[in-house]
Amino acid sequence: MRTDYADIFQTETAVDKYETVVYAPESYSTAVSARQRAYLRRLVRRSFTERRPVQHDFACGTGRAIRLLHGVVRAAHGYDVSAAMLAKARDSGVYAKLHEIPGDGPLPEPAPAEGPALVTIFRLLLNVTPEVRDRAMAFAAAALPTPSSGLLVVE
Repeated sequence: MRTDYADIFQTETAVDKYETVVYAPESYSTAVSARQRAYLRRLVRRSFTERRPVQHDFACGTGRAIRLLHGVVRAAHGYDVSAAMLAKARDSGVYAKLHEIPGDGPLPEPAPAEGPALVTIFRLLLNVTPEVRDRAMAFAAAALPTPSSGLLVVE
């Protein structure tokens, strides 16, 4: 397993390949994404009946998980170490506030949001070092400090 996952997506070429090859029409990843979209939208509607959540997508990349939930969350924030991935997310019209975060150092703070939170972490945990996994989980814990704060969804 590669442990340099974040380093891979620092160039436009790598980001374009991710969008045009990995998520090409009729690809395996696109089929999985369609199922995830349906599942996540049902989950959010069922879990947040009083107030829609604010999504915090850690390692958001091109904003795929944010786009899956457009219209069912109150607002969205995407966090990523790759300026190239965030630029692709902006270019794709993702409706979110995007935050470039450092790969190490102090833990990034989740953007302040009133009400319930939904933290999503997709395509990350199996592809990184234990330190990065711990960082992602610490971010989720900061966004979800109590059991009633919301939900964490990982892929």
